Amino acid sequence: VLFRSIRIHQLAKRSGLEIGWKKGGNNLVKPDDTFELTKQKTAHFFLEEEHKKKDYDALHEKLKPYVMLHGTGQMKEAWGFRYYTVIVPMRDADAMNNLLVHFKGSCNCIDINMKNKHKGAPFKLTTDILAFTTHDDMMTKTNEPILHTSSGKTFAFLDIVK
Repeated sequence: VLFRSIRIHQLAKRSGLEIGWKKGGNNLVKPDDTFELTKQKTAHFFLEEEHKKKDYDALHEKLKPYVMLHGTGQMKEAWGFRYYTVIVPMRDADAMNNLLVHFKGSCNCIDINMKNKHKGAPFKLTTDILAFTTHDDMMTKTNEPILHTSSGKTFAFLDIVK
C-alpha cells in the first residue's frame, strides 16, 4: 500500500498536480483509501484494493454502492463531492479481465452450473466510474492507460484530471 501511494505521489509531482489523501469511511462506502488530484479541476478517487480471490457476489456488493451513489446529494453530504472514479487494483490481469466480462453482463465460466447461475447477468455493473487495473500496473505504469472499465474504455489517470 505504501509503494502504491508513493507511485501516485510521484505521478502527481511529475505531472504538476496537487495531491491530497484522506483516510476513513462512512456508512455509505468504506474505501481502502481516498485521494484527489488537482490541476485546474479536482478529480476524486476511491481506492478499493483486491488482494485475495473473491466471488462475484462479494465484489458486486462491495462496488455497487459506488455506482448507485455517484452524482448524488447523499454522497456530496457524506464526502464533500458527488463525482469520482473508483480504482480497483486486482491481483492479476486474468482476475481483472474475468471480472470485467461479468460486470459487462456476460459470463465466461466453463462450469455449466456457474453459467446457469450467471444467466440474466446478475453482476452487471456497466459504468465508467469503476476503473480496474492490476497491482503490478499500479506500481510500474501509473502514467500509462492502465484503467479499464466494464463499458469497454481504457484510460490513464491523467485522462481524468483536467
